[in-house]
Amino acid sequence: MQRNLTRTEWAALEKAERPLYAGDPGCHGYTDVNRRDESELAGAMWEQAEQHSVDYVEDTNDQLDPEDAEMDRLVTEEVAARVAYALAVLAFGKEFAAEGEHERSRLRAAGYDV
Repeated sequence: MQRNLTRTEWAALEKAERPLYAGDPGCHGYTDVNRRDESELAGAMWEQAEQHSVDYVEDTNDQLDPEDAEMDRLVTEEVAARVAYALAVLAFGKEFAAEGEHERSRLRAAGYDV
């Protein structure tokens, strides 16, 4: 059985989606059109992305203790950015992916490490 996102994960996903859709008010993110208590797809994607993000964040922040709360925050933000982008590609297709470098630049400008 898939799980729904937690409140913290949902909030992080909402935040990560904002820069993706800021330039096009007609586009809506996953969190705009779905409910947290029915977020099994995002939950499955979250679990998959988290497996890869933990190692990435630990490798790029080796000055932090893996048990540090700051590390948890960084992992949550990294996972949210990956899930937001993946959901956008699913929703809007290869055209969105073709703009990938532009979108990654926007995410970096918003403070995400992508």
